Amino acid sequence: MKCNDSIIYKIVMSEAKCKRQDPYTGTQFIYDYCYCRKGKNINDKKMNLILYFPEIRKNVWLEKNPNNLDTKSSNWYLIANALMFKDDILILR
Repeated sequence: MKCNDSIIYKIVMSEAKCKRQDPYTGTQFIYDYCYCRKGKNINDKKMNLILYFPEIRKNVWLEKNPNNLDTKSSNWYLIANALMFKDDILILR
């Protein structure tokens, strides 16, 4: 990941309801802008943002929330540096 320090946003939701986005996706943007950036661009980060899903397995997440720009699921991938799951981690940038 890009930076030495990270903010971890713990999002507790079940695998059955992991397609849900509000209020979680909006909150990640607040954390990113308030704590992780020193400027307005995504490359202006001073801290990594890691979204942590402790109750969800990576394969279930990817099936229900693909990084598809035609769906709202893509919001999960826009600014986070990594998505951390119960069993694995997905490094995004």
